[in-house]
Amino acid sequence: AFTVCLLLVLVLADTVNTMGSGSVFTMFGLKQSDAVLMPEYNQEEILSAFDDTAAYYLGEIGEKLRENGISAQVFSDCGYSGRLVKGSRSTDLTVMAGCGAAADEYTYLEGSAPTGENEIALTRQTAELLDVSIGDTVTLCFGMEKKEYLLTGYFQTMMNMGSGARVSRSAFISEQPCLSIFGYQILFDDAPSERELDGELDRLRELFPDCKVYDAVGFIETLIGD
Repeated sequence: AFTVCLLLVLVLADTVNTMGSGSVFTMFGLKQSDAVLMPEYNQEEILSAFDDTAAYYLGEIGEKLRENGISAQVFSDCGYSGRLVKGSRSTDLTVMAGCGAAADEYTYLEGSAPTGENEIALTRQTAELLDVSIGDTVTLCFGMEKKEYLLTGYFQTMMNMGSGARVSRSAFISEQPCLSIFGYQILFDDAPSERELDGELDRLRELFPDCKVYDAVGFIETLIGD
């Protein structure tokens, strides 16, 4: 089993290195960006207050970029641990929600983005496990709390063995403890070329010396442990 997992990681790492940044992020269910900042904070201490912490860092990063004449969108993703139930079937999974980016800014394979407070998107694998299709409802549970959601679309991710869900920030998920934060992503408004992007990354390292700065491939490699 270890050998199989190792081979999968090696194949995935090779795939990541041969794809464009947009495709790399989409492959992992994330929104495209040019760079990712990872502040040197103690993540365990701030996860339970993700909304406040994310808003603070996004605001600080955005303000510093503007002060230095850099026009860009700054956003982040957080994963929450929940359980989806449909009839006698259920599964534990990570539910993603963006901060600074709306649900309809992500890529979906079929259907539409979960923009309403009672809407959800699933990976095909998760939908098949629950035997549900677009237009069906599922129950999302966090501890003793539960709420019914309408399945609006499918997306893909190579995290968590292809299992996952996405909701909008208007869902009650924002009141739940955050499981993980996927860095602070930066998408430059001027769509820099590859050579220009190298210069922008160096500039970010100067502006944010307390952060690790990654390009798309570098960030995804941190997710797969390359």
